[in-house]
Amino acid sequence: MATKRARIAKSSPVPRRVAILEAAKNVFSEQGYELATMDDIAERAGTTKRTVYAHFENKETLFAAMVEHSAGVFMQYLGEFDRSASNYQAELERFANRFCELSTFRHAVQFQRVIIAESKRFPKLSRSVSTSIGGKASAMLARYLHELDRRGKLKVDNPKLAAEQFLAITTGSIRLATLFGSIPPLARDPDPTEPNRTHAKEIRRGVEVFLRGIRAK
Repeated sequence: MATKRARIAKSSPVPRRVAILEAAKNVFSEQGYELATMDDIAERAGTTKRTVYAHFENKETLFAAMVEHSAGVFMQYLGEFDRSASNYQAELERFANRFCELSTFRHAVQFQRVIIAESKRFPKLSRSVSTSIGGKASAMLARYLHELDRRGKLKVDNPKLAAEQFLAITTGSIRLATLFGSIPPLARDPDPTEPNRTHAKEIRRGVEVFLRGIRAK
C-alpha cells in the first residue's frame, strides 16, 4: 500500500491536480459543500486523501480552487469570436447559444445551486464566480461589440453595458428558469464539437431584439 501511494504522489502534478478538481466539482455539485468529504473526492479522483491534502490545505481551499478551475473550463468551451466572419449576427447567436448551453447543462445547474447555497459561508467566493464566469464572458462580448462599433457595423456607445444587456435579453430568462427548475437542464454535458441548440429560436429572437436597439442608422 505504501509503495502504491508513493507512486501516486510522484505522478505528474498538473494532471493529478486537474483530476482532483474535476472530482471535487462533481462531488460538491452532487452532495453540497457540507456533506462532501475529502475522502469522497479522493475516491472519485482515483487517488488518496493524503494526495488531495498535498495539493490543497483543506476543503475550503479546494472548493475555491475548484471554482476557479471551473471558470477556466467554461471560458475554454465558450471559445472566442471569429473576427474574420462577415455575418456578425450569426456570431452573436453562436456565442449566446454556447453561453446558454454551458450555463444550463445538468452539472452546471447543480454547480450554480451549490454556489448559491454556500453564498453566506463564502460571500467572496460567490462574487468570484460571477466575476470569473459571467464577468469574463461579458468582457469577451464587450470587446467584440467594441470592434463592431469601430468597424461601423453597429453603434455601441457603452460596450460593457451592451454586453450585459445582450446576455440578459438573449439568455437571462432561460438560465433563470433552468436554475429554478421551471425548465429541465440539458441532460448531457456540452461538447465543443457538437453544439446543442435547444433554445435556438428564443435566442435568435433575443439577438434580433438586441440588434434593433443598437444597429447603426
